[in-house]
Amino acid sequence: MRERPEYTGPFWEDFHEGQEFEHPGSRAVTQEYFDQQMVGKPYNNQPIHSNADFARREGYRDIVVPGPIVFDAIFQLTVKDLSFNARNKSGSFDNLSAVYVGDELRARSRVVKVAPWTGKTLANTHGAVFVETTGYNQEDIPVILIKRLIANPLRNPNSSSS
Repeated sequence: MRERPEYTGPFWEDFHEGQEFEHPGSRAVTQEYFDQQMVGKPYNNQPIHSNADFARREGYRDIVVPGPIVFDAIFQLTVKDLSFNARNKSGSFDNLSAVYVGDELRARSRVVKVAPWTGKTLANTHGAVFVETTGYNQEDIPVILIKRLIANPLRNPNSSSS
C-alpha cells in the first residue's frame, strides 16, 4: 500500500496495546526556559510559582514550576513517537511531584488502547490511540502523568480502521 505523502507517521497501524516508548532526549528546566514560559501567561497565580520564601514556608525547596509548563515540556518530548501529523483530541494531566528550575525532565509512554475512530469527521482517515505518558525528573521520580487520546492518521485512508 502506498503511504500518504503528506504524512510521515506515526500511523495508527504502527501502534498496539501495551507498546512502550522511552522517548529520546530530555528537557532542562533552566531559569531562561522558566522565565520564557511564565511571561504573560496566566498559568497560575498561586505564590508557590513566583515567591521562593512562600514556597519554602509551604514545604517546597524553591519556586515550583506550574503544571502546564511541565505538561508542555513532557508533551514536546513525545511528539515524534506518538503524534507527529496526528490530532490530539483530548487529555488530562496530574502533577505527581514538584518540578523546580534546574530539573532535567524525561518521558516514557505506554499505549493503553488502540481502536477505530468512532467520530463522524475522522472515521475514514484516522484511528484512536489512547496513551499514558509519565514525566520523570533527573532522580527518576515521576513528576507528571498525562493521559490523552490521539487521532493518528491511517496509513491507507481508503481502508477501514477496524
